[in-house]
Amino acid sequence: MDDLFVIEEIFCQMFSACERAHDVARAEQWLRVGEAVAAQRNLPAVVAYCHTHFGGVMTAAGRWPEADAALTDGIRLWALGRRALKAGALARMADLRIRQGRLEEADQLLDGLSLDEDCARPLATLLLEQGQVQRAREVLERTLGRMEPTSTSTVPLLALLVDVHLAAGNVDQAEQTVATLEACTAGHDALYLTAVRAFTRGRLAAVSGDPAARGWFRVAVDGYADAQLPLESACSQLELAEVLANDLPDVARAEAKAALDCFVRLQATRYIDSAAALLRSLGLRVAPTRTVGVAALTSRETEVLELLGHGLSNPEIAERLFISRKTVEHHVANVLSKLGLRSRSEAAAYAVRTNLGAK
Repeated sequence: MDDLFVIEEIFCQMFSACERAHDVARAEQWLRVGEAVAAQRNLPAVVAYCHTHFGGVMTAAGRWPEADAALTDGIRLWALGRRALKAGALARMADLRIRQGRLEEADQLLDGLSLDEDCARPLATLLLEQGQVQRAREVLERTLGRMEPTSTSTVPLLALLVDVHLAAGNVDQAEQTVATLEACTAGHDALYLTAVRAFTRGRLAAVSGDPAARGWFRVAVDGYADAQLPLESACSQLELAEVLANDLPDVARAEAKAALDCFVRLQATRYIDSAAALLRSLGLRVAPTRTVGVAALTSRETEVLELLGHGLSNPEIAERLFISRKTVEHHVANVLSKLGLRSRSEAAAYAVRTNLGAK
């Protein structure tokens, strides 16, 4: 194939398919091929497409350092050319930040983006976290109204809409949404789709106290794990632990402990407190998950510390990391607090001592 436009379109659609199917292995194969083709043909857009969609796949797969690196590179590459297409990378970075519990950064990444399929889920998730249930519902329903109703691409949005309805106490509407989701996935046996169906059914059963919730959540735990989606699998384990807590507390403790271990490994701070609280209610003492030194920092705080070691100012750090100056100030304050330092100069010296500033 010699037509460069067609080549770019092939890679865009293939990576989009990998991301939608949560196919981690195939995405890695296409990333290698795409980078080689882009280097041979001088096609930066192919690399940007690759890194944007690969970052989305790695986010879902719980490989967050790889996702962060890919999306940061994608944002940088889009900024050099087709700026309008940068929104997809920004939305995926926001999704990653929400999973990490870095909600302020996610809010700033989504600020100003047009509402579309890419940004609807992270935006609605953020609104739900902020208690803005009706706004979250509006975002999801508006976006779904512009999509093909029977497409499997609607499934992540429908699953989140179930959570929104349940948060508002609208069980009947949640039931209708699950029925719509099941109609979209009928005839598809992909692991991800099977797990989503089971999880949403489990959520409905749990609300009504139906013992069938246990079986649904067990299917979701295994399905998400087989699909290489560790965060979703751990969330399903936590839901399973909650429905087992009264009748089978020992089993519930084991499930909640496994979920907590996964959240800690991923550094998914959004979920660590919930898992720890459930374990404490089950009579299990939970050791603090605090760490010291550089290990206590988030990946973004480590990046900020490294750039401080290079002598960059807050505006320069903001430009380098595609975040606002206010967010940089927030990260610098966190770095100083966690490391017990008093000033930027001490932080810069610390970065040099630990070889961060020499990278």
